[in-house]
Amino acid sequence: MKNYFCILIISFISIHSFGHGEDKPGPNGGFIRMPGVFHTEIVFDKKDDSFHLFLLDIEFKNPIVKNSSVDAILEQKRNKKVNFSCEVMGGNHYHCKPDKGYSKESGKLTLKVKRDGAEGIAEYILPLKWAKGAKDAKETDHSSHH
Repeated sequence: MKNYFCILIISFISIHSFGHGEDKPGPNGGFIRMPGVFHTEIVFDKKDDSFHLFLLDIEFKNPIVKNSSVDAILEQKRNKKVNFSCEVMGGNHYHCKPDKGYSKESGKLTLKVKRDGAEGIAEYILPLKWAKGAKDAKETDHSSHH
């Protein structure tokens, strides 16, 4: 009986693991996570090892930085940790720069975020990849997820 219950839970989690837009690019073309009652969207900068982080509302809109904060750390093999300094950029998102070089090919990026008082933790496993078929998808409408 216990095994059936575990299988049921795992099946439910896998079916709904992308239930909040994590399977499609966000409005800025980035990867989405839902750490609470809001969404995070990460977009790696093509010029260097930094990234841009948007704190979006539940409808994937209205990025804000007011009453918000970001703490970012990347854990890689051999206990290598990379901290990021995140500063407001453009008045609507954060630009996060690493304190040292790192590989985008492995590791766990953990973001402790606060968006207008609501708090959460978003995790991104590197390398970031789209769900099958999502990378080429032109449609980024997330309206069916809520």
